[in-house]
Amino acid sequence: MGIGKEVTVEPQKRNAGAIAGGVALIAFGLLVLLGQIFARTDFWKNMWPIFPIALGVIFYVVMFAGGKGAAGFAIPATIITMIGLILLFQNLTGQWETWSYAWALVFPTSIGLGLLIKGLWEEREPDVRQGRQMVLVGLIIFVAAAVFFAVIIGIGAGGLYQTERQIRLGAGESVQIGDFEMVFNSVTRFAGADDLLITEADVDLYKNGEFLRTLNPQIEFYQRSGQPMTIPSARSTITEDFYVILVNWEPTTADSATFRIFLNPLINWIWTGGLVFLMGTLIAAWPEREKVPVRARKPAVAAASGD
Repeated sequence: MGIGKEVTVEPQKRNAGAIAGGVALIAFGLLVLLGQIFARTDFWKNMWPIFPIALGVIFYVVMFAGGKGAAGFAIPATIITMIGLILLFQNLTGQWETWSYAWALVFPTSIGLGLLIKGLWEEREPDVRQGRQMVLVGLIIFVAAAVFFAVIIGIGAGGLYQTERQIRLGAGESVQIGDFEMVFNSVTRFAGADDLLITEADVDLYKNGEFLRTLNPQIEFYQRSGQPMTIPSARSTITEDFYVILVNWEPTTADSATFRIFLNPLINWIWTGGLVFLMGTLIAAWPEREKVPVRARKPAVAAASGD
């Protein structure tokens, strides 16, 4: 007569969902409380990235509460937390252009770090080894891309090959940058959707005396919140990008405006290089097939037959 085995469920795994739900409710309550405290300040304008960070922390709580069986939560927890930290830095500093190389911190760095944490939590050496490899590759890509984009090209700052100039022009005046000439024509202001007020400049772009196109940089002003947003206008080719930003214009001086101009060479080749980086990362981080030991069989020895 067989004896049935009693199947038990670990309390940690059984309560993981309840703990995660409780932490989520507490976090939501704290965010609401902070919203009431800082309702009349710019707190949320600067600190909204704490939402993805809080979500990542909740995933970590689920992982620790669920035991080794919930170790997989470490990967989404690390990815979401990393994205939140990057957004927090960019929102506080205004350096959104750092996404041109900060993506390497999301993939493959945060994925590898999540896999590393998962392997440590589950005590799985293959995951730990692969996670370390992905983190190392990701950090190398991040540093190399940061030097290339920020120092050499100059995205977000003056680079070695980027030309940047800020100038105030009157109607009909022009500025020469390299082979390009930009002629300022006029500025108009008109109402947009809801409370939006749009200021748009009209400039003509020439190269070596030949007309290329008309550019229209804008400033969008949200009257309720008092927040302006600059919308650049650009002409992009395989060899260079020409960007122009309308920095300032006042209705009392409608015949003049201030512009910031950027000339970035070979910018499209940068994105091509980024794709090559990505493909190389996928190849380097691709998991190796685990070798399965095969037991060698001894050849059968035929029995000697007697006469």
